[in-house]
Amino acid sequence: MNFFLVNGAIVGKGVGSKLLSEAEKDLQGKRIYLYTDDGSTFQFYDKRGFTRVGEKQISMLNGTDSVPLTTMLYAKEY
Repeated sequence: MNFFLVNGAIVGKGVGSKLLSEAEKDLQGKRIYLYTDDGSTFQFYDKRGFTRVGEKQISMLNGTDSVPLTTMLYAKEY
């Protein structure tokens, strides 16, 4: 899986949890890593047993503005 996104209009309806549950069926015996940032709902991964193993402060350009962002690396063993 390269990108995991749920439409903001339906966040909190269980769609992301169902998608992750289906993906987990193929992950037994594997360790996975994912990147996210504080502009996303990173708490989703905190609640599902992922461990934050890294964090880095970056700046992202938005037009001519520089926006501070915290990127996070998560891991989970299945």
